[in-house]
Amino acid sequence: MTSRDGTPRLRKGTYHVTRELPAPMQEELPTVEDLEEVVNKLRTEIETLRREPSDEG
Repeated sequence: MTSRDGTPRLRKGTYHVTRELPAPMQEELPTVEDLEEVVNKLRTEIETLRREPSDEG
């Protein structure tokens, strides 16, 4: 947005800093434990694939 003379207008904004997510967001996002479980499953899967002989060779 610009003023009549073409210079940009300054807008005042407000914000709040918090250490916790709002409850609706907390319910939608996975927990740390959920993410750790996914990472561990992927690690296991990767290790299994690395150990299997390839069909190309």
